[in-house]
Amino acid sequence: MSETKQETIGQIYELLAIVRLNVLQKPAQDLIKKLVEDAGGKVNEVDFWGKRELTYMIDREESANYVFFGIELPKEKVASLKKEFQREKDILRVMLTKVEE
Repeated sequence: MSETKQETIGQIYELLAIVRLNVLQKPAQDLIKKLVEDAGGKVNEVDFWGKRELTYMIDREESANYVFFGIELPKEKVASLKKEFQREKDILRVMLTKVEE
């Protein structure tokens, strides 16, 4: 009997994005999903955490929307994805964490 194993694109990561309040929920999710897919990754999970107060101001923002993603991404694409996030003015911060299996 052969076992069927789900094909993975690469390493599994958790991605937490802090997005400006003026960006609505759906456009924020679509923007981040597009950046991940353009880098050769795949989004497996999205969880919109909503508005949160920031501990300190970032780009004159006192609060922002938090969006959590579960993604798969080839490890050689991580650096280029981080650069793409830095180019987006509506994304204030991103934390990308490798999930240990």
